[in-house]
Amino acid sequence: IVERTFGWINRWRRLSKDYEHLTETSECTIRVVMIYLMARRLAPPKRHRRERRSRRRRVI
Repeated sequence: IVERTFGWINRWRRLSKDYEHLTETSECTIRVVMIYLMARRLAPPKRHRRERRSRRRRVI
């Protein structure tokens, strides 16, 4: 689980290297990214417009 989490975090360019001077800034950035990632995992996936249209049409 830890390695997967580090993989998710490293996708963000700002977090791939530690450019911040203060540790508080780094901690805040990590929290914001994790909130974003967890919110995306909890939200249902969005459907594409094509999928929505094709379900509405009926074949006669």
